[in-house]
Amino acid sequence: MSSVVYGYEDLLESVYTLLETFGYEVLMSHKGTVPIDPDNSAMTSCLEAAQRCAARMDVDILKANSEAVLQALELPYRVVIVCTGELGRGQVKKYDIETYMPSRGSYGETHSASSFGQFQARRLNLRYRDRDNKLHFCQTLNNTVIASPRILISILELYQNVDGSITIPSALRPYMNGRERIVAG
Repeated sequence: MSSVVYGYEDLLESVYTLLETFGYEVLMSHKGTVPIDPDNSAMTSCLEAAQRCAARMDVDILKANSEAVLQALELPYRVVIVCTGELGRGQVKKYDIETYMPSRGSYGETHSASSFGQFQARRLNLRYRDRDNKLHFCQTLNNTVIASPRILISILELYQNVDGSITIPSALRPYMNGRERIVAG
């Protein structure tokens, strides 16, 4: 399945068009559509909405990068979208990626990707200035692209041969001087 990734400028243009056409901002929350007071800065509202959209998309890009690593290693995995009740402090959206571990007979978390919105940036006072020199808080992301001790469980168990040797996944062979197997002794 392929997906189209839009850039930040595309998001801004879409939100500006929405505002100009309909005169309201669609908030990404349970509150639905909220009219914009003409006395407020509509462009600031649009910029903030576009930045929230971009941060949500960026966490999907991080997830895709993690999946690409597992696909290159040819390991079975599954993606879990973490429910709201299980999110950690400040997390807005989170994916856990779990890789199959035969000794457990189940999947275990080996990757995660999270969006924290402005939570971390506010605590760190991490801001940027826009073209009009106005300060805004950044959107922050967190990604464990691969948890090395845990991924070794999957690699060693899934690539182990009957004689006890380990076949090195083809994606790792260039980093192993072209070796194809690890043998004891």
